[in-house]
This record gives sequence, C-alpha cells and structure tokens, in this order.
Amino acid sequence: MAGKPEFKDWLTAQGYTDNVVGDILSRLKRVHNLLPFDGKNLEEYLFRLGQQESFKCLSMSVRSQLRKSAKLYAAYINEQ
Repeated sequence: MAGKPEFKDWLTAQGYTDNVVGDILSRLKRVHNLLPFDGKNLEEYLFRLGQQESFKCLSMSVRSQLRKSAKLYAAYINEQ
C-alpha cells in the first residue's frame, strides 16, 4: 500500500520533505490499521472512519493529520 516507493516519490514531487513524507507514511499506516483503506471512495471512507470509536477518542489534531494522510493517498491513487 503506502510503503511503495512510487507513493514516496509522488509525495516528494508534491513538495514534501523526507521527514514529512515519513510522517505521512506513518499516519497512513496508522489510519489503515484503524480501518483498511484502498485509496478509493474517499468521502465514504472518511465518514466510516469518523464512526470508529478508536478514531473518535483521538485528539482533534491527530484526527486531522490522519484524514490528511488518507486524502493524500487518495489523490495519489486517482492520478494513477
């Protein structure tokens, strides 16, 4: 999934630094562990993610970061 070198390269091409790319990949792995995500049907996924109790108990900033990583992965998948 997100560990693909192509996704890392895509993030770098979007202007993200290596440290930020690592953070995004880590968050994407975390969000995928909460609710598996294939990069498609983003709106439905974000809705379902928001219904997960394990997601609701996270802080607002962490939830925002996890949603952002899912959105970036969806953008990557849509460009393929």
